[in-house]
Amino acid sequence: MVHEVVDLAKKSKRECLILKVDFEKAYDSVDWGFLEYMMKRVSLNDKWVRWMKACVFGGNMSILVNGSPTEEICVRRGLKQGDPLAPFLFLLVADVVFLHQTIVSIYIVSSGTSAISQTVRQLISF
Repeated sequence: MVHEVVDLAKKSKRECLILKVDFEKAYDSVDWGFLEYMMKRVSLNDKWVRWMKACVFGGNMSILVNGSPTEEICVRRGLKQGDPLAPFLFLLVADVVFLHQTIVSIYIVSSGTSAISQTVRQLISF
């Protein structure tokens, strides 16, 4: 499908921007330091940041193998599945994850300095 869109853009001499985004395991890969940075960047009160850190950061878990729990593992990143705060906290980092960490490929079909080229430069220079 991507090749068809690029070919069509080339033939019609139109600009084209295609993003392929992969959010697989996104909850599990959220870095807590980065989440804290984003909470502060959006001007959350220090008290709120401390509350969120107390609720979300840290903890231990174990895995059931044949019905028996393994030794506890110290969790150092990620958001817990089923945590009611997780979707809201994920939204804080989703824009940056989308723009910087999960963009697998960007194809730009354009000539010279175009509106799309300028937009991409602005997105990447966050």
